[in-house]
Amino acid sequence: MSAFDKYLHEVIVRAAHEAQEDGSATIDAQHLLLSLAAGAGSQGSQGSQGNQGSQGSTAQQVLASVGLDRDAVREALDREFEHSLSTVGVSPVGHDLPRPSPASQQPKMGASARLALERSFASARKKDQRSEHLLLGILQAQVGTVPRALALAGIDQAELVDRVRQAAPTSGAEGHEAVQRLLQQAVAQGGLPGILAEVRDGDGQWFGTAGVADTTRPGRKRSQHDRFRIGSISKTFVATVVLQLAAEGRLSLDDTAEQWLPGVVHGHHHDGAGVDVRMLLNHTSGIFNYTDDQEALNRRETHSPESLVQIAMSHPPTFTPGSDSGSDSGSAWAYSNTNYVLAGMIVERATGRALAEEITERISRPLGLTGTYLPHGGDPVILGPHSRHYTKLFRTDPGAPVHDATEFDSSMFWAAGGMISTAGDLNRFFGALLGGRILPPDQQRDMFTTVPTRDWIPDSAYGLGVSSVRLPCGETVWGMGGALFGSWSYAYGTRDGSRMVTANVNGDWSDGGWDDPIGIFTDLLEAEFCRRRDT
Repeated sequence: MSAFDKYLHEVIVRAAHEAQEDGSATIDAQHLLLSLAAGAGSQGSQGSQGNQGSQGSTAQQVLASVGLDRDAVREALDREFEHSLSTVGVSPVGHDLPRPSPASQQPKMGASARLALERSFASARKKDQRSEHLLLGILQAQVGTVPRALALAGIDQAELVDRVRQAAPTSGAEGHEAVQRLLQQAVAQGGLPGILAEVRDGDGQWFGTAGVADTTRPGRKRSQHDRFRIGSISKTFVATVVLQLAAEGRLSLDDTAEQWLPGVVHGHHHDGAGVDVRMLLNHTSGIFNYTDDQEALNRRETHSPESLVQIAMSHPPTFTPGSDSGSDSGSAWAYSNTNYVLAGMIVERATGRALAEEITERISRPLGLTGTYLPHGGDPVILGPHSRHYTKLFRTDPGAPVHDATEFDSSMFWAAGGMISTAGDLNRFFGALLGGRILPPDQQRDMFTTVPTRDWIPDSAYGLGVSSVRLPCGETVWGMGGALFGSWSYAYGTRDGSRMVTANVNGDWSDGGWDDPIGIFTDLLEAEFCRRRDT
């Protein structure tokens, strides 16, 4: 057993004692935090590099630097408990609420602790793991007892995370200098407000950023916690839910739109009886793209899915489904956001639940994607930590005015592009999806069966909610991209999901020789994947 393994064992043993003191049947993330704050173990952060018993681990030192020792953490957790009681109308002052008696059985590892440990292990190779990585895994949670306790204690969680990262740089940083240079060039030469990128490679993780999160606060950098609008990457989540329903026998990819949504795909030569679910997911339906009619979109402040489809039905189809494109696939192709609005409507019809709930219950919650969700209705707010989103409204001249588009009614995009996520969540999701850990084999095969694209991303092919892109060096990566007002994102990786790169810019323009942010993203992917190919 390595020195770090012994240290980890001692941390968990102490956390079990903390759980027993609470009378809890599970070890949760807050018990791990208490254990680290108490300085569990004598190996400290250095593992085999030496005993730090007299000074405590680096994790303990970082916590102490912001005034958090074991007693302070316990006090913060007690205040969080009292706050939780007050939210349900129970006053701790007027009630006798002694601590539960110690649990009679050894506590088991709870879900929040398991997720914290998983995040810890992802942040460094095993040989590089330190106490700071354990602390980082705990602090990366955006919801739950730990974030609420820190807030009640007056601790800025993002600032604390930055301190931990400074104490324990994530492993593999020496291999990403080219990516970091590109991030800096995207701001200095491309004129973007800010950019971030996260790379995951097996058990290693690297995060880089340049520029700012808020142009009115120049000192505020973009953070690994930043949530942002992911645009069409939402389509991958929707397609995954549809394929899960297909695996459960609740629908078939051969079902027609007319079967599920009678009379909806009708008008101006649209015919839902000739469009099946597979055509919706791989954009071979020919249905008009409603976002091409901005005048109609602007007539309403908010939209229902039905109103978006009605806009599309007021135009003729782009082509007749099943028509020959002249390509090897034999099928015409055109990207249409209407396809995924219809797919979302079919999910809701098949399940009887809101699409947002299906995504949360089937994907976000099981994978621990705490920063990933589809807003309900037209909710304009990005919940949780986020950078500002800036747009030039598609004007290309360098002097075009810049507008803040952080808050806007997202109902006009919904299933086609309305979701919010983080770089870490997207890497986790695509890593699991590409690695075959979300869909059964038959549905996995369906998702990654591609058709050629047209007038879209160069050198790309499209499956069911996913795409492949052949880089200039010949390497092919898989994932999806998304673009909305003020937020463009790319999430691509190897076919087995073992290596992933997610990048986001909080501006929708690009100068300095790049036509748009896609050029920057392509250069980032080439720097990461083509470099690896050559080494």
